[in-house]
Amino acid sequence: MTVENIRGVSQAAFEIVLKAQPTWLKDYKRSAWDVFNNMTLNGKREKFSEVIESLEIENKNLINTLSEPVNMEEFRNQWGDLDGCFVSNGSTFLNEELAKKGVILKSLKLALTENEDLVKQYLTKNNLTAKDSRFTALAEALWTDGVFMYVPKDTEVSLPIHLLKWTDKGNGQNYYKTLIVVEEGSKVLLIDEFNSENTNEFFLVDGVNEIHVKDNANVTYIHLQNLDYNAFNFSLQKAILGKGSELLMLSLSMGAQFSYENIRTYMEKSGSNAEILGLVIGEKEQVFQHETLQYHPSPSAQSNLHFEVMLKDKAESAHNGFVQIEKQAQKTDARQLIRNLLLSRKAKAEAIPNLEILADDVKCAHGVSLGPVNPEELFYLESRGFNPEQSSNFIIEGTIESIMNKLAKKTNDEDDEDVAEENYFDETATLATRVRDYVLDNLAKREVK
Repeated sequence: MTVENIRGVSQAAFEIVLKAQPTWLKDYKRSAWDVFNNMTLNGKREKFSEVIESLEIENKNLINTLSEPVNMEEFRNQWGDLDGCFVSNGSTFLNEELAKKGVILKSLKLALTENEDLVKQYLTKNNLTAKDSRFTALAEALWTDGVFMYVPKDTEVSLPIHLLKWTDKGNGQNYYKTLIVVEEGSKVLLIDEFNSENTNEFFLVDGVNEIHVKDNANVTYIHLQNLDYNAFNFSLQKAILGKGSELLMLSLSMGAQFSYENIRTYMEKSGSNAEILGLVIGEKEQVFQHETLQYHPSPSAQSNLHFEVMLKDKAESAHNGFVQIEKQAQKTDARQLIRNLLLSRKAKAEAIPNLEILADDVKCAHGVSLGPVNPEELFYLESRGFNPEQSSNFIIEGTIESIMNKLAKKTNDEDDEDVAEENYFDETATLATRVRDYVLDNLAKREVK
């Protein structure tokens, strides 16, 4: 029996997955499977637990439709200048000069055999805790493939690396792991995109995205979730920062019928700096849940979280933000801001900050806002001839711009504004697609820090 013949989440499915794994990985996967089976949903943390419990995955094929063949050249032509790209079926392009320097970009399944010593040290640590989601444990137990990227010491990747997980098939369970290791003194910009279209049935996407930012390394990571309305998405984005390292992360969540994203930043060594930015844009009856953790076990580190949530129609959002500062983490500077903008009377949002501070010489701040659009702003735009939809889009665009200004410096390109407006107000495309194109266009026209 193969994985393709297995339905649901069962011991039989797990044993089939386990059989195909190298011996050294099996203990870790068994441990993750045990965590999944022994963990229950936490109604206080998991606001939409009733939605999660209603998932009917017992009749869904345990098959990774993300690995179906894709015309990679078609996507490359859309992305512009890149130093590398990876499509989830294993198609890879990497700049030859970077490959000569030791940069690795390949499927995780292939890396398990070709780079065993390198990946083994990161895949055998059991760091699942009671604070993790059940679906994080499930993904760790059932993934059979994913992406592995390695940037060796003192290597600068000057152009972006674009990773794409894409499917046009429903009725499946998709589990994956992305492992990124950026060694000391190196620099890279990664765009990690999740996209689907023309799926006719419910499907599950569940994965772990793990980034190791070593001492004095600099990583910009864009997580772009634009799955279609048949998707139920669960994602862990986890970054571990070394001494003097810098992480600039943007989590852009606008796809899927239901999306639960867990973002954890571990400031493991002193002098590390993380800027965690988020954009959540929902419409129809989409539901988003985010749980974020800024963990400070070491002194003199900084983390700054800024999320902007914009909801139309009957969309809903919930955000639990945790800041945890250990006793020895003196001189920590941790900040958290979550703003919710309701573009409809039927949209709903909530955000709950949680602070656990054991050190006594720290700077820590948090803020939450929730409210509708200022009526005067709408009146001003509509009096200038814009309809309500266009007026809402202008407001969304302005909010996106506030995040983009933190992400990158503006260029002096005179055509920047015209291109953004043309793409953004193309009402033949979905809201999610317009936002995606707007963000990627702006990235292409800016000098990333």
